Amino acid sequence: MTYIGSDSQTHASFDQATWEAYERAKEEERARKQAQAMLDKLSYKTVLDSATDDQALEMRPLYPEWQTGIEYTKGTFLQYDSILYRVLQDHKSQADWTPDKAVSLYVNVADPQDAYPPFKKPTGAHDAYSKGYGITFEEKHYRSKIDGNVYSPAEYPAGWEIVEEEN
Repeated sequence: MTYIGSDSQTHASFDQATWEAYERAKEEERARKQAQAMLDKLSYKTVLDSATDDQALEMRPLYPEWQTGIEYTKGTFLQYDSILYRVLQDHKSQADWTPDKAVSLYVNVADPQDAYPPFKKPTGAHDAYSKGYGITFEEKHYRSKIDGNVYSPAEYPAGWEIVEEEN
């Protein structure tokens, strides 16, 4: 602290308690900023990780691109060739396990605007078709008549009904 003394000269004095209070305030501000940055990062990650498929599609540009050598956890969203995928089981990615080929590890998050996405053979209960779900198979639209449908219309016709197009 500086002051003008009785001799009209500028003097400086050091107050240890004032200096320590200043340093504590500076450290608390730094800690607050660091905590806020962590909260922002966790909030961002929580929102991305807890999104529904529809929400994730809207936020697709925010999701990372698929990479090899990454530990992916079930439910994580990622992009591969500009397509959004959801991870189906925990694993470490490998070059030969790309999302478009490793259907037991990833599922393409279908565009909800497409009522009849192309049929993709389910690999189990986790990606089986629900009753009422629409697909395109051999250039025709079908709707599943059963829950847990893992067959194509050719393999199990009783599980599908053809949908007539309105003109």
